[in-house]
Amino acid sequence: MKLSLNLKSRTNQNLLANILGSYVIKGLGILCSLISMPLFIQYFNNQMVLGVWFTMLSVLNWILVFDMGIGNGLRNHLTKALAANDFISARKLVSSAYIMLGLWTIIISIICCGLAVCIDWNVFLNISTNVISPDMLSHCVIVCILGVLLSFFLRIISSVIYSIQRSAITNLISFLSQLFVLLYLFIAPKSLAPEQALLNMTYAYALCCNVPLLLATIVVFGGQKMKNIRPDYKHFERSSANKVLSLGVVFLILQILYMIISVTDSWFITKFYDPSYAVDYQIYYKPFSFMSMLFMLALTPLWSAITKAYSEQRYAWIKKLQRILYMAFICLIMFQVLFLLLMPSFFSIWLGKEHITFDYFTGICFSIYSTIFIWISIQSTLVAGMGRLRVQLICYIVAVVLKITAIVLLYKTFTSWLFVVVATCIALLPYCLIQPICVNRDLKILSR
Repeated sequence: MKLSLNLKSRTNQNLLANILGSYVIKGLGILCSLISMPLFIQYFNNQMVLGVWFTMLSVLNWILVFDMGIGNGLRNHLTKALAANDFISARKLVSSAYIMLGLWTIIISIICCGLAVCIDWNVFLNISTNVISPDMLSHCVIVCILGVLLSFFLRIISSVIYSIQRSAITNLISFLSQLFVLLYLFIAPKSLAPEQALLNMTYAYALCCNVPLLLATIVVFGGQKMKNIRPDYKHFERSSANKVLSLGVVFLILQILYMIISVTDSWFITKFYDPSYAVDYQIYYKPFSFMSMLFMLALTPLWSAITKAYSEQRYAWIKKLQRILYMAFICLIMFQVLFLLLMPSFFSIWLGKEHITFDYFTGICFSIYSTIFIWISIQSTLVAGMGRLRVQLICYIVAVVLKITAIVLLYKTFTSWLFVVVATCIALLPYCLIQPICVNRDLKILSR
């Protein structure tokens, strides 16, 4: 069976160029992430405060999910409009999306800042007032919220870039944010009090996240090629807004569910076990997520490419792509085994033996965790590109219920923080088994 894609096709060449470009940029980003971990440990010089920072950041980044699905709705519809060279509709879609998200950002800002003042963050993050005072922690949280909310609005440029199938640029934006944080860690003083270190980091992070997004917005819409779809309040149209929202709401619900499944681990560990364990989680998570991040990187440009192929009824191309992805997944499983065997040496070089000793059982759990998310990313890319999201929605709801129920009821029985990771894996098994069956069924029906 022939599995290769025709590289003479301009579409496939563009796809391959974006994948390779993304790998180069993301590789640099991963290198920044690995270098930054020991620098974070030196900067805070307090594992509990560092655990609070990681947890606070992961919790506040949940805000990015609540964009009403506007970003993903715009991505799918704008891809179709540009494929048809319908620039009038494309500009209406972009303008409507920006205006809707702008108004929604203002509403979210008022709600979040109001709630931030009322919440006892020391209790929420399980940190003693003797370590960080309530006023200082509240201040840090509000600064982080404002920084995240600004990126909440500016991040819509990523959906526009995905629609023109230039995913490597979105990875460049992310890399620049990581690079700026890394540079700050290099130049920042290392002997600050925990409270001052946390406050300085919140301001630095807010700046580092938003400057690249702002620059990208100026560059993309300032160019001649994109002037035809530049956002303009005069081109706001209710029907275009409804078109973006109708698909976007489904994506929003899926985003929220996926967030609860995938990015709440740090918070569960902090809340039910101890903030210091959130650092252990990050130490294992970063290297073991390396393989899944590489694979997801290749999948990023495929979403819009699948949407374009689906709108043009090139179902055979989608089926061929699916087979290639499945073969790549099998190869990655073998790489995961080799990766696991090399981890003890990597940990010694990366962090030094004085910080943490590699535990094989924990490593196996994170290896399975990473493999499951790779498989999920394949299925999610296929169904998101085709807009067939019903099965994913149902399975994600089941996964959320299973995960939360298991952790809340059984965390005292399983005294290790690793139980949170295991619960996440078990909760996702139904989706892993059901979704590929449904994708194969849909592709067979469409091909007929």
